[in-house]
Amino acid sequence: MRLEPDELRRVLEGSSTSAPWQQTLGRSLTELSDQQFLEMFFPERFFYTARKFIEATTREVKRITAENTGPVLEIGSGAGNLTRILAHSGIKDIVGLDLDDAAIECARAISEAEGLDITF
Repeated sequence: MRLEPDELRRVLEGSSTSAPWQQTLGRSLTELSDQQFLEMFFPERFFYTARKFIEATTREVKRITAENTGPVLEIGSGAGNLTRILAHSGIKDIVGLDLDDAAIECARAISEAEGLDITF
């Protein structure tokens, strides 16, 4: 079972009325942003995972942009993070496919707001 940050906050805060983090922080866990919360309780995992993702994405973008100017088809594009990075890197004629309709709608909205010409 995976708890989301909000659910974990409720569990931790419900465990004690004078929780040590409240004394240290001087405030409730619900007042922390998700990033602050994750850094506080899972700093190594959070930063290691984020760093590895950024490194892998950077390597992949460099490889793709060195070999291509387009077209690019990304299967499993989700919310279009990689497709948008590629578009900002100068790749033309990009198509992103995903089975999740909500992810595609999100990708379209963000790409349109950024002024990118990507087909989802």
